[in-house]
Amino acid sequence: MTTIVRTTSICVLVCVAAVTASAQGKSGSARGEGKKNGKGAAAAAAATVSPATAASATSAPAASASSNLYYGSWLDDATVAAAHTLWVGASTAYWKADAARQVDAPILMGAWGVTQRVQVGGSLPIYHFRDQAGTAASGVGTVSVYGKAVLIDAGGAGRIGVAVTPLIETAPGADSAFGWALPVNVEMRANRFRVYGSGGYFSRGSVFGSAALEIPAGRRMAVTGNFGQSHASASHQTSLGVTLSFFSTPTTGLFVSASHSSSAAALNNGGVSIGGGASVALR
Repeated sequence: MTTIVRTTSICVLVCVAAVTASAQGKSGSARGEGKKNGKGAAAAAAATVSPATAASATSAPAASASSNLYYGSWLDDATVAAAHTLWVGASTAYWKADAARQVDAPILMGAWGVTQRVQVGGSLPIYHFRDQAGTAASGVGTVSVYGKAVLIDAGGAGRIGVAVTPLIETAPGADSAFGWALPVNVEMRANRFRVYGSGGYFSRGSVFGSAALEIPAGRRMAVTGNFGQSHASASHQTSLGVTLSFFSTPTTGLFVSASHSSSAAALNNGGVSIGGGASVALR
């Protein structure tokens, strides 16, 4: 399987969505949650609408030094976009390990709110890979298409939500071109922070768990930290990341992020990553 999947770049997609989400919550568009909580930026973070939180933050370079491993992972919440709202985002990420480096640019993402409890979306990353030997490759990474259904609404009295996100993915150039996954997402909202996470299985051979903590930092910013673990082929990978988000208007946002991953196997599955991007919501 000629695929590298790095949970380090999950932070990129987590926070593109979180920025627009916080902005929408601040404006009261998330079914009134921002106004009901009445806690300023804290309420904005708690009333998020974050489509495509981690619509497969992966790349699939044909020149992979660790083609026997697949570290598929997902990080998402239990909230969907408002009905008939289109969300689009674009980002870039730079990843480097001892044996290789890679630039993902652009990473294109989108989602559509079908109903108050259902959305559909996807992502398309373009990668540029080079290793120490000078081997280079560029192309389309792992493309994902997903649906998301809310089973328990986090905006209810209990402030705890549950959603499922069935998805399919294709990795051009991989030995197994198509795969699927069924992440389960859990979210808990509080007045001054929000916690969410996902767990599940990728058909290519990865079991994963991930979590994030989102805290407002003033009226227009938020800080998000994330942690994840993926297990594949008798090995594992651990990832840590942090992102600073800024919502410039009620429907647009910017972010910068940094993360680090470590692996018990090949060097190409660890390393550091930095990224940034922007998002906008159109109703």
